[in-house]
Amino acid sequence: MKRPYATLCLLAALLSSAAARAQDCNRDCLKRHLDTYLNAVASHKPQAGGLWVGFRQTENAVVIPEGQGAWTSVTALGSIQRHYLDPVQSQAGYFGTVYMGEEEAVVAVRVKVQWNQVTEAEWFISRKGDPGLTGEPGKTPFNIETLRATLPAQRVVPKAERMQREALQAVVNSYFDGITSHNGYIVKGHPGCSRYENGLPTFNRPMNPGMDIGNDGKTDCRTQGDFGVAIVAIRNFYVIDEESQAVMVAAMFRREAKSPKRRNHFTELFHLDHGKIRDIHAAFYYAPEDRPVPNWPPYDGLYPLPALAAGVPALASDADVIREARDRAEIEKLMWDYARALDTGNAEAYAAVYTEDGAFGDTKGRDALKKMINDLNKSREERKAKGEAVGGTLHMTTNHYIEFIDRDHARIHNYWLTAFVPPPTAPGAARPEPRVPVTGRGVDDLVRVNGKWLIKNRNVAPKD
Repeated sequence: MKRPYATLCLLAALLSSAAARAQDCNRDCLKRHLDTYLNAVASHKPQAGGLWVGFRQTENAVVIPEGQGAWTSVTALGSIQRHYLDPVQSQAGYFGTVYMGEEEAVVAVRVKVQWNQVTEAEWFISRKGDPGLTGEPGKTPFNIETLRATLPAQRVVPKAERMQREALQAVVNSYFDGITSHNGYIVKGHPGCSRYENGLPTFNRPMNPGMDIGNDGKTDCRTQGDFGVAIVAIRNFYVIDEESQAVMVAAMFRREAKSPKRRNHFTELFHLDHGKIRDIHAAFYYAPEDRPVPNWPPYDGLYPLPALAAGVPALASDADVIREARDRAEIEKLMWDYARALDTGNAEAYAAVYTEDGAFGDTKGRDALKKMINDLNKSREERKAKGEAVGGTLHMTTNHYIEFIDRDHARIHNYWLTAFVPPPTAPGAARPEPRVPVTGRGVDDLVRVNGKWLIKNRNVAPKD
């Protein structure tokens, strides 16, 4: 009885070992399959690509049959070719360019190998004439000349200097968390770390006053612009190359509910050293409203189709509703602080409700705003010294309509009035009735800076 049982165990172990060997693909194996596949695409020969019978390919999230799409449009591999390999996931990545006739396009490609065959290929393709952020033709970020001049690294990092794969993923995730939190301090990046979008540099630009986070007043990969992003969704770390300390991750910018900006579906290639991000290169496109993204399991090709594309009203999530309610309360408090500081003549508190370059009419910048209040205080004291009866003021804004432009920008439409309150005519006497000689309409622009709402511009006499 024991011998048949032992034989069965041995047979199961042998079969298990054979199955494991059948799916094992080391770096050389992955590189060979990636090159074979790419050369088959460029030569328009699917039969030469080593494809599995169930092979599936997408191009910018659209499923493409063998022999169509890139199989016919790609005429050669381009002037930039970078390969990254992940034996743990049995996946390989290509970041670089391909020729489509005379045109050179920026691409990122994910290739999966199983059973010694290519089972999946996912392409991210960007061309110079592609639609931009709101769908306008030819407006996508693109600069292939700069990409050639600033090639992504192809390297072998000494073993003693390598981070484990879990650490590589965690550091890259800090970048996405910084975007969704609108807080560059979260990002684990070197000061001056670079970022290129389809070759276009998006760093080393002057920062707004008071917003520098340690790069001599210049932007870098840690400083987040106005992306209008609710969340960086469907993060797929498809290649974590421990040898080169590089990470290729596909993801999507899911926009705010009311944002006119398209979803950004992308691959970003990260290089890391000494525990921080050194540089980022992205290949991406702006997905039309009706396109399922990413069109790969486990999302079954349906994440996240906008509600309007399905013919039903868009509904904000519970998190969006809670965030907007909190923002409204913070904005109402901001405008109360503004009015109170003005009525009490507190120059420091008044300037503090504005951004560093905030403006009231033609008075711009916190120093100028402080001077404006101090000049008003000085005038009041001079009038009192002359024996004039100087009362107070009550500044009020009413009928607020708060318009959220995006997550970090808002506009307040309001009516305003200023009441002048005369001083009592004698000690203990009743205070005279206030006068309201000045009224008007206002439009105030607000911005969130480091998590705090501030006034960017207060316009008490809009022309429209």
